[in-house]
Amino acid sequence: MCLDKLRPFAQQHASALNSQKAHYLNLIEEERRQNLELRLEHQRWQQGLGKVAEHAREALKAQSEADLPWIERLAGLKAENRTLRRLCGLPIGEESDEEEELHDVQESPGQEPHG
Repeated sequence: MCLDKLRPFAQQHASALNSQKAHYLNLIEEERRQNLELRLEHQRWQQGLGKVAEHAREALKAQSEADLPWIERLAGLKAENRTLRRLCGLPIGEESDEEEELHDVQESPGQEPHG
């Protein structure tokens, strides 16, 4: 008699434990699936950022290559300016600021540049 009452209780308890275990296994599987999706999304973002960085490097390279003739021309003009100053007997110096150059040009030829 006691065994007849205990058997359904034990079966119900085992069934509850199995159902709880199945529920937790489903939760773990769902977590793994979400984790995998997040890692794949992160990988896609990293690839996209890599492409953006590559394109930015290409754009900077193209811009610097486009500016190169102007830089070379400017260097040539500065060298020519130094040569002409030497020939004219003017002091040779690298002006670091365009305002200094404009100031030197605006001064009368008889005045010494302010240093």
